[in-house]
Amino acid sequence: MFGYTLSGLKEITPDGGGHISKVWAIQVSAPTLATLRKSYGLSALPNGDHPFHITVAVRRKGILLDNGKAKGYETPAESDEEHRFSNPISRGELKAANDLSRSVKKDLLPGGEADNLPDRDFSAPALAEGAKHEHEHTRNDQIAKEIAKDHLSEDPQYYEKVKEIEKGAEQDDTPARPRILDELRAAKTHSDRRDYDRKHEILRRLIAQAPQDWHVDDPKPKYKGITHTPTKFRFHAPAGVVGSHVKAATNSVYAQQFGNLLNFRTPFVFDHGKPVYENVVDHLMKAKQRGDFILASRMKAHQYRSMLDPRYRYEMAQAAATGTLPQMNTFDKATQLYGNDVFDTIKNWGKPHGDTAA
Repeated sequence: MFGYTLSGLKEITPDGGGHISKVWAIQVSAPTLATLRKSYGLSALPNGDHPFHITVAVRRKGILLDNGKAKGYETPAESDEEHRFSNPISRGELKAANDLSRSVKKDLLPGGEADNLPDRDFSAPALAEGAKHEHEHTRNDQIAKEIAKDHLSEDPQYYEKVKEIEKGAEQDDTPARPRILDELRAAKTHSDRRDYDRKHEILRRLIAQAPQDWHVDDPKPKYKGITHTPTKFRFHAPAGVVGSHVKAATNSVYAQQFGNLLNFRTPFVFDHGKPVYENVVDHLMKAKQRGDFILASRMKAHQYRSMLDPRYRYEMAQAAATGTLPQMNTFDKATQLYGNDVFDTIKNWGKPHGDTAA
């Protein structure tokens, strides 16, 4: 047996004029094996000092060329070696290569509904429109696209609905509001062009003139979602631009989301390729992110902590055997002693009242 380490997926372009144009492989480092080869008078690495590797997929040359020539409809793709694919490559091999490629690029905003989903899983026009819309509150292209994917995963028509709202606002062009509509359109244009300073200047001026015409419907700490009530124009802006005079909506997006959760809760999928620990943490983080308070989980928080901590699981088993297992009889008692958050409950379970973490 030889010890070895694996690196990430590599794309290799072979030298020379062989029949393979691309190779996707996982490089392997095995110093002990290299030393053994040298002891037998061989080179440390095989095949002309190429590193040890595990081939995942290959792309061959010339597979489509002959058919195109014979039938008289050779296309640029068929005449380009980079676009000729090998029929012998199995669908499973290509899928494995794709999965490995996706695993290398990490989400900048993990925990969303669309984590690690490729662009091809979404409508290209919808994703482009969504990323453009999300650039209102980020200059990072990948973050904008990830936010758009999360919205489209929950509702494929999300951005179509946003456009309808904005279109309806523009059509409500009464004589009393032409200047305000012009300024709102200008702010939207600056946002689409990522000229955020000019956008924020317009919003700050309009909010100062009539704060009662605005409401906060997405009260995130850094960038708040605000809506101009008369026209239904919606923006994201820093908290400093919004100020303290703009009130929260009585029926905010979070209230709507909580109402939806009471009616329908999307089940979490157990990933059998991950350990139980990672599944539990992932599910709890998703539940917290979407605002699902999982009351039953709070009532049985010691079970979750037992899954996360083997030592605590042993302690709980000992407590059960001796009849000293802590009990939570009511939801009110749990809230009073351990807080409203399931993570506080897990962290503070079993501590005396008043000794909980801040």
